[in-house]
Amino acid sequence: MTLVLPRGDYEHRCLIVMSEGKPVVVCLDELHQLGRFFAFECDGQNSWNGLHIPGVRIELDEASLSEAQGHFIP
Repeated sequence: MTLVLPRGDYEHRCLIVMSEGKPVVVCLDELHQLGRFFAFECDGQNSWNGLHIPGVRIELDEASLSEAQGHFIP
């Protein structure tokens, strides 16, 4: 998993993760004014500019989780 942090106005916060053997971008910014998370396959896409931090891990506090709404575009 790679965290991408923006350096300028036209870059976005996102995670690049593997799902079923394919890279998927999970946008952490409100892209397209959706107001929720947004994810899509990015196989062959290499234009994610910004500071790339590979090997990140995420820890969740299960007691404070709530149901999220979002969109996934295969």
